Amino acid sequence: MRNIFGDALDRLNDAISALGSSGGAGKIISPASVSDVETWISAALTDQDTCLDALGELNSTAASGALREIETAMRNSTEFASNSLA
Repeated sequence: MRNIFGDALDRLNDAISALGSSGGAGKIISPASVSDVETWISAALTDQDTCLDALGELNSTAASGALREIETAMRNSTEFASNSLA
């Protein structure tokens, strides 16, 4: 599970780096860069969903408690990432 979250973080960092290297504020971002950023953000969301699904499949009280806490903690990041894609 830690690797999946690490992968999601890596994808978001890739997106931030691509946007930062595109020239900054007021500069036009190439369609290829936009496509890359959309792909990385989408992959990060998929990684988060995969992790939550894996936790949900565990049949233990500890897992269900952890799942609720993680879902709550991830709610904002998931919403921000989804809004970025829209």
